[in-house]
Parts: sequence; C-alpha cells; structure tokens
Amino acid sequence: MVFQPNRKITLTNQFIAEKARYTTARREETDYLYSDISLDNHLVLKNTPLLLSNTLKMVYDISSSTTLTGQGKMVLGEKRVNNLFLNTSSSDFITRSNSSYLNAHLNLSSSLPNRSAFTVNNTLVYHTGNQLFRFLPNGKEGLRQDFHLNSFSNKLGARFYKKQRGVMWYVEAGCDYEHEQLENETLKPVKKQTAEMRENLLFARGSAEFVLGKVQLGIKTLVGYWHQHLVLSNGKGKRTNRLKVMPEMSLNATFGRHTFSLTGDYSPDRIAPLSYMERFTDYRNYTFATPIHYDSKSDYRMSALYLFHPSLSTNFLVMYNYLISDNQLVNRLEVTEDMNYSTPLGMQTSNRHFGTLSAGHYVDAIRQSMNLSVNLSSSSFHTGYGDYGLRRIKVLSLYSSLSVRSAFSFPVNYVLGIRYNVSSVGGYGSGTSRSISASFYEDIVVTLGKQWKMKLSVGEYLLGHERKLYLFAKPHIAYSLPRHNLTIDLTAYNIFNNKHIHERFVSEVSSLDSYARIVPAYWLLSVSFRY
Repeated sequence: MVFQPNRKITLTNQFIAEKARYTTARREETDYLYSDISLDNHLVLKNTPLLLSNTLKMVYDISSSTTLTGQGKMVLGEKRVNNLFLNTSSSDFITRSNSSYLNAHLNLSSSLPNRSAFTVNNTLVYHTGNQLFRFLPNGKEGLRQDFHLNSFSNKLGARFYKKQRGVMWYVEAGCDYEHEQLENETLKPVKKQTAEMRENLLFARGSAEFVLGKVQLGIKTLVGYWHQHLVLSNGKGKRTNRLKVMPEMSLNATFGRHTFSLTGDYSPDRIAPLSYMERFTDYRNYTFATPIHYDSKSDYRMSALYLFHPSLSTNFLVMYNYLISDNQLVNRLEVTEDMNYSTPLGMQTSNRHFGTLSAGHYVDAIRQSMNLSVNLSSSSFHTGYGDYGLRRIKVLSLYSSLSVRSAFSFPVNYVLGIRYNVSSVGGYGSGTSRSISASFYEDIVVTLGKQWKMKLSVGEYLLGHERKLYLFAKPHIAYSLPRHNLTIDLTAYNIFNNKHIHERFVSEVSSLDSYARIVPAYWLLSVSFRY
C-alpha cells in the first residue's frame, strides 16, 4: 500500500501473512567409522510454520537537497514440528519455536555544494526467541531443552562524503551498543545456564578511492575502542577492552576490455555467548561449552578477477579466491547409541581455494547464446572423532554447467542446460570417497501480448544408487487484466512425482544411507491489485 498525502511525504506499507502445513518422511541408517555403532532413525515430520511480517516506510523531502527516511519492520514467527513415526529410539521428538523481530531505522541525508554529502543513521533492533525440544523415547520423558534469547542493539553513525577529481572519500564516526541474554535449561543432563553479554564500540572509519589512470585503489580502515563484558551463570566471566582495527584494501585495474581486481581485509574476533553454553544443537547432537577462547582470529582473503571481451558478443571470466583462517575451533565428535557429543578441542588453521572459469558467446544470425561455467573449490581443515585425535580433511569439488539460450523476437524462447558435479572427501584413516551427480534443465517462456505470460521449467536429475531419472516440472501462468491493474498468478511444482530417493553419503566420520520422499508438490495461486 502506498499513500502520498502531498508531494513531500510518501508512506509505504507492506503486510505479509504466511501459513503452511506439510509432511516429510525420511529414514537414515548411519554407520560410524572406527566403531561398530549403527544408528537407524525414522522420521515422519509434520511441520506447521506461521510467519507475520509488516514493513512501514516513510520518505519526507525536507528540501530539494535534504531527505528524511524512516523505516520500521516487525516479524512474528512460529514453527511446530512433530515426529509421528512409531520408533523406540531417541529420534522421536517435538519442537516448538517462536520469535519476534523489531527493526527501526532512521536516515537523514543531505547533499552539499561542491559534490559532497552528509548522512546520519540510527538503527534499533530487538529480537526475542524461544525454542522448546522434547524427546520422547518409548512415550516417556527423555531429553529436553528450553532455550530463550533476548537481544537489543543500537547503532548510530554520521558520515561525510566528498568527491573530487581522481578521488572519492568519506569519513564516519559512530557508536554501537549491543546487549544479549541467553538462557538454556536441559534435562538429561540436568543443567540450567545463563549468559549475558554487553558490547560497546566507539569508532571512526575512513575510506578513499583513488583513480590513477586505469587503476582504482581503495583503502578503508576502522579504528575504535572496543569493550566486551560476558557474565556466565557458573560465576565465570570475560571482560575485554582493546583497540579494534579493521583494515581493508582493494585494487582494480582496467586495460581496454581487461579487468583485474584484488582485495584483502582483516577482522578481529568477538565474544560469542552461545559458545560458552552447553546445549543440544539438533535432536541428537549435544555440544559442550568452548573451554578456550582467543581474543582475535585472523581471516586473510585474496581474490583476483580477470574479465576479457575479445568482441561485443564474446566474453571470458576468470576468478580466483583464497582464504586462510587462523584460530578456528575444531570439534571432536563422540558417538553413543543414544546421542552424539561434540566437544571443541582447540584452534587450528584452515584454508580454502575457489576458482571460476566462464565463457559466453552470442550468435546474432541464429539469435542464440551459449554459456559454459566451471567452478573448482578445494578446502583443508581439521576434525576429530572419539579418542583418535585430530585428522586433516581435504575436500575437492568440481561444478560445471553448459546452457544454450534463445533471443527470438517472436513469443516463444527457451533455455537448455546441463549440470555436472563431482566431489571427493578424504582424511587420514577413512580413505577417499567420491560422489557424482548430473542434471538437465529446460525453460520455455511464452509471452502473448501484455496480458499472458507463461513459463514451463523442467529439471531432470540422476539420483540414488541406481542413477534413476527423476523429473521435476514447474509451470507458471500469469494473466493481467487490461485497464484494471489486476494480475492473477498460478504456480505449481512437482505435482505428479511421489517417488522416493535412495542416496548414500560418505563423510570423514560416517557412512550414511538415506531414503527420502521426493520434494512435496504444491500449488500457489496469488492475486495482486495495484491502485
């Protein structure tokens, strides 16, 4: 809804209400490496989420150069999940969760003479949530967890922009405040925990972008006084007062149709109250509190982008990204017949390589374009299992796609494509496992004047041990009534496919056979009216 009482004030409001109900079925048989333990979990979940959201925005043009913008958002959510399968294991469970979110944002911006501007921002955020777990083996009270969260933050800042010949820069000053409260109560093991954290940051930030011929150099740095205070229910706490520095640098160079980019940044670690609490992270995994904590961790990123256009109809893109992280927690997994236990061990180093190569070519004579994309990623990290100590795990993944797209001037156009993915996981003592998947997809788009728009998206997937072919179809029809600003939309998905998929996954610690019902079918009818 848009309301404009006069030329200077515009009010916009949007309200969304979503209520859904669906059922999913799944069976998992897990065999853990280095152990004779085997777990069989049967799930038939009834899920009933509810979401209410309302957004109000006001724009007030105080003068031709000054604008005041205010925006408020409220979200209320509720989710209920019941596992109704008759099973004697601890996987039978009930979860209830609800949350509320409030956001108020105010922005005052003013353009000044000599290509400069001034802005003031203030953002208030309040979030509260409750989550209840109940695990009922043999119909009796078993595992239980009640979790509560309350958080409030206020961010205030003022920024001055200036653009000159060859350089654009800004300076900013502000303060951030955050208050977070957590409460967690569990049964088996019986324990009640609380954590409260207050954080203050008084900062100044500066940024400048220099244009030196065909080279653009960007420098950004935040410097501030950072105070964090964490209080735990066990009497322990943690207080830090330190200088916070966050530098960032970017380099972009353009030579004709060639583009090169390089970025790097550093960010110190912050206290996370949730890391100091023992809790169930899902219906079977119990995570212990973090016994150690470093005041800082380091993430170093390097990225390079090369874009080449030999002609207006042909393009090549090459991108490489490298990330190395110091002081990363490593979780040790202990498996019993009732549940899994995860314990943080210490800090290790992990790294990740990611590269992308894509090529595209358009042939105007036949109105066709072809695109090829290949992504290759490699990561190395540590993991632990039982008393076997830390093991370094290496993961390699290759994702590729090829598509053909039409650009006809008549009503019918199409897209044809194929995707192919290969991944492998290897670690000391568990060997190397590989998985391969392939899929095809087609889009047919029909446009009949301004009233009718139709699209049919079809995907074929080779899944499961036997590489069976599964078909997913998604038709979409939209009709707009002329002169009435009314649009009727009908979308459907997976209407006739009710098969099950049998897949096998091998990770660094376990082998998992999964039998899952295919994605549920749905119909969606929407009617929109504009005035």
